[in-house]
Amino acid sequence: MDRMVRERLREFHISTKVLLGLLFLIAAFAFVRMVLMLFGVRTASYDTTAKAEATAQVEAMFQTALPGAGKMAKMDTMMTYALTGRIVSSQVLQGEDGWLFYKTTTDGDPIADYTGTNAYSEEEMAAILSQLLEVKEQLRQNKQMLIVFLPPNKESIYAQYMPDQYVQAAETRTDQLANYLSDGGIRVVNPKETLLSYRDDYQLYYKYDTHWNLLGSYLGICDLMESMEVEMTPLEQCEIEERMLADQDYSEASDDLAMLIGLRDLFFTDDTDPRVKGTFVSFQNQVKDVNGLPYSVITNPNAHHTGKVLLLGDSFSSYMLSPLCTEFDSVAYGSIETEQGAEILADYAPDYVILEYVERYSEYLNEVGSLFADEHTGS
Repeated sequence: MDRMVRERLREFHISTKVLLGLLFLIAAFAFVRMVLMLFGVRTASYDTTAKAEATAQVEAMFQTALPGAGKMAKMDTMMTYALTGRIVSSQVLQGEDGWLFYKTTTDGDPIADYTGTNAYSEEEMAAILSQLLEVKEQLRQNKQMLIVFLPPNKESIYAQYMPDQYVQAAETRTDQLANYLSDGGIRVVNPKETLLSYRDDYQLYYKYDTHWNLLGSYLGICDLMESMEVEMTPLEQCEIEERMLADQDYSEASDDLAMLIGLRDLFFTDDTDPRVKGTFVSFQNQVKDVNGLPYSVITNPNAHHTGKVLLLGDSFSSYMLSPLCTEFDSVAYGSIETEQGAEILADYAPDYVILEYVERYSEYLNEVGSLFADEHTGS
């Protein structure tokens, strides 16, 4: 037989095996998905979390085996939700009335926070307190005020929309830590009780996003201002601009939970994005440079109060800028992961230093000692 013909037949034989293998994987994936769905429907006591984890493993295998399978899996998620109204995800938890919650264990652990299964030990809280007292003393010498700000997770405020299989703890570890630090001499603001008292009258967190909205952050800033002995207009005396999130050219929110499951633009389009009318919206940042590293400063000549505020935080802090810049004429901000805290302190010379850690990140307060460590002095 001609060598070229033999090679062609050999290539065809290999291609046929690959094709059959791919078809087998597709069939296996479809079969497992069908079994999981049917079992979930027929057995009410079946653990939704376990089902989600099992399905996620199958999807991971499927995506590894097939080029472009990620798009197919996304299509499967869309079809599953369109046909059954159920979300199967290892990161997103489907709540009541269309609310979505974050259930990751790789970006904090909000479910463990909610159920109270991750309490701090006395030693862990003592270590955090010790570091904060050192930072407080460092700032006190320059007549600067330290405030630790701990916004609660979405689950802690809107527990009524959480699935019944998760039982809310009477006290989370962040509540416990906040009380411990406060008793130890640290100025701590935990706006949880304030948010709970307003949650039925206002929507304070986005339905399809992990973050609080501008009304939630406004209430948090109200508590923050009270701790700084600065008066602020109560929310009920403010005029609220009712807006739809989908209509905004710019918004702090991205519907990150809906994005994670690939359903943001098809099914989750009705979230609101309210704003307190009159709050500062002109974010013209002045980028300053310290030792080749930039940080941002926002100035507002029409602010209610004079004073320089340094805000270091996680993603929740970006929602704080609008009300905070309405109150103070100069606000510098950056990440709690910055390696230039000491340099910013020396260059900006703030009156107030706010360290913001959302509830699921409160454990990172154990690294606060290095936040303002001066590499040049070793302090």
